[in-house]
Amino acid sequence: MAEIKAHEFDQFVKRRARDYRIFLIYGPDRGLVSERAGELVKMTGVDTNDAFSYMRLEASDINSDPGRLFDEANSTGLFGGEKLIWIKGAGADKGLSEAVSGLSESPPSNAWIVIEAGDLKKGANLRKAAESAAAAIAIPCYADDAKSLNLLIDEELSAAGLRITADARMALQECLGGDRIASRNEIRKLVL
Repeated sequence: MAEIKAHEFDQFVKRRARDYRIFLIYGPDRGLVSERAGELVKMTGVDTNDAFSYMRLEASDINSDPGRLFDEANSTGLFGGEKLIWIKGAGADKGLSEAVSGLSESPPSNAWIVIEAGDLKKGANLRKAAESAAAAIAIPCYADDAKSLNLLIDEELSAAGLRITADARMALQECLGGDRIASRNEIRKLVL
């Protein structure tokens, strides 16, 4: 079963992410899902401004035509090189699950596929397809706990060259959580 735990993500991106071609990022924390998908997109090195190597799709596009993902992932770009397919809005979609299962059996050698999904139950077909494939990995994103909130606070304050007292940290933690991007933005507003 290929699944990355929350505390392993940063090291995974640095050391092992290139061993996979299909990334399923899912969970109830939509902000963290989006943030981690963005980090994986950066890791690929594909220029998201290049229309010949980058494609952004909605899961509904694949559900209506499951073969489209296979075709896009295995097509050769006009100028060669690697491609990136970024899929948003996935859920318990049968078409996308079938497409991921098919691609997992014969993974593309020159394409990266990043899939953003909402909260998926353990038995969801899309999650099972990603967790059981050698070329795919599932990355769950749950609400931040106290430890991860402290790391987020430290990261943002350090970037601004600031420090925080223990009392202020506790008060700030009570106002954060639930959505990583919202928490990060609140800290950034305070830093201003």
